[in-house]
Amino acid sequence: MAFVLWAGLHGVAMTSYFKDVVMLIVLGVLLVAIPSHFAGGVGAMFHRIDKLHPEMLTIHAGPADQVWFTTSMLVSAIGVGLMCLPHAWPAVMSARDPKVLRRNYTWMPLYELCLLMPIIVGFAAILVLKPGSSANGILLTLSKQVLPAWATGLVVIAAIATAMVPAAGILIGISSLVARNIARVQGERTQFWINHGTVVAACGLSLLLAIFRPDLLANLLLLTYSGTVQLAPAIALGFLTRRPVGKVPILAGLFVGELAVIWLTFWNKDLAGNVNVGLIGLAANLIVLTLAAPAERLLARRATPQPDKQVAMTA
Repeated sequence: MAFVLWAGLHGVAMTSYFKDVVMLIVLGVLLVAIPSHFAGGVGAMFHRIDKLHPEMLTIHAGPADQVWFTTSMLVSAIGVGLMCLPHAWPAVMSARDPKVLRRNYTWMPLYELCLLMPIIVGFAAILVLKPGSSANGILLTLSKQVLPAWATGLVVIAAIATAMVPAAGILIGISSLVARNIARVQGERTQFWINHGTVVAACGLSLLLAIFRPDLLANLLLLTYSGTVQLAPAIALGFLTRRPVGKVPILAGLFVGELAVIWLTFWNKDLAGNVNVGLIGLAANLIVLTLAAPAERLLARRATPQPDKQVAMTA
């Protein structure tokens, strides 16, 4: 919180360069060192897991079955590919020119592939740590057993920076949205205090949720993905050189998609089965958009005044 209030958007952007370099170096080292130390390599590690704990490599029946997993991955892939997710918005909104915007749209979705690296390292903990060990301490516990003390310190710095910088970007996105779009105050000084107050409130609320509902984070992320992926049609249409659809059909589809997600999440949970509700909402979104677009064009054509036939013949 102090970092965001002091550094602002430019400070977070500059710090992210340091974070990216340190994180990629540390993850690259851990990806090689930890599986090699405990199992003889990544391939050998998965072979051992397959023999000792095959259930860890299998999608089980139940609420999180193969249908849920596949549809959730599809929603996440669409959200990442079209940068619908909140932590990608600061990179879009702060781009200084179209060249930077294009570069962000090219590299940021590919950057998300780095998430595979700590996941692979996490699988090594299945072979090494006892059942019931703290999941939050896995990376540092394994690093301490494999690396020298100074290198473990570098892992700690990389972990702190990797957690802090994306969180700072999200806080800036939230506070800017409240100060500029929701509160709608005119004075810069008032905007400044609303911005800072929102940072404090959002950070405090997230801390309370982390303490009292630590299991809520994954579900909250999935719900966020289901909601924000409804922006995908609008973003995809924005890539076209000509505008085939107006704002009314896009907003109508977005409204229906969000309504479907909220209804299936909070009121009628059994209706969707194990299908990710974001995908159902996206289908409803596209149907409304497809039906509303020609209706909008028809209404616009009728609203356009037709030239008088007699005047046209005389001309």
